[in-house]
Amino acid sequence: MGTINYFLKGIKVLMISDEMRVDILHAVFINKNFIKDEENCNYEKYLLELVNKSIYFREKSNFAEYVPPKSENHGECDCNSPNYQMDFKLLESTTRLHASKELTGQIQKFCDGVIGKCPPRRPNTQMTVTRLFASLRDYDCESLHSCLTEKYEYGTIEFDVQTYVKLLTFKKNLFFFFPYKFSFNTRYNFKYALDSIRIALEKDFRESNLFREKYYAEYDTFLAYIYEDNLIISKFEKDGKLQMIDCIYLFKSQTYSKLYEYTWQISYT
Repeated sequence: MGTINYFLKGIKVLMISDEMRVDILHAVFINKNFIKDEENCNYEKYLLELVNKSIYFREKSNFAEYVPPKSENHGECDCNSPNYQMDFKLLESTTRLHASKELTGQIQKFCDGVIGKCPPRRPNTQMTVTRLFASLRDYDCESLHSCLTEKYEYGTIEFDVQTYVKLLTFKKNLFFFFPYKFSFNTRYNFKYALDSIRIALEKDFRESNLFREKYYAEYDTFLAYIYEDNLIISKFEKDGKLQMIDCIYLFKSQTYSKLYEYTWQISYT
């Protein structure tokens, strides 16, 4: 099933299997400017900081620092060094991201260190959203490509999938951030847990991987997610496989730490 109903506190936890689940990140981590006048409320900012902590990406840049573009007026990449550039993209549907913005309790920043909780923009509202990772199970590489020529209404599964496929056509190195935290009902060792997550992600994004391999093989594609306060980064490889390339502790990012502090504060107010 590709859609779920989402309301006030919403369905934030989704079971992938009897053991594995994913929790959507709080809106402060995924919706730009969710907190008004808070420049740190931007996922691109903390992803950039984490990329700069990655040995893999530092080697790609010959250890030059990655910086944001001076402007994005001409489609500049979000993450730039003299030798390597890439774009950050959220790996989620437009309807799900919109619901996160509209139905999550707002945070008001009065001044540094002083915040308040406010009602959602649309309280007591129910919205139907697309579970992108589940919807993609109904597509193969060719049907992903053919959907680009169709016209769909906003709010439909087909529209959300098409919007995602348009991102896959970007002639850039792409860094997709899957904005969920994985967890298990049973405590497993770290390697076993990551292997289990990789297998699940390969099933859902195999055809996306094959799409990039077939049509845009000259560009790199990465997929990142969160497990145990770490950003786990994998790379699309041949035949729909994912290869883990790095694991970075999230709190190495000052921006992520600041946003986490907001969520911690509101949980105690």
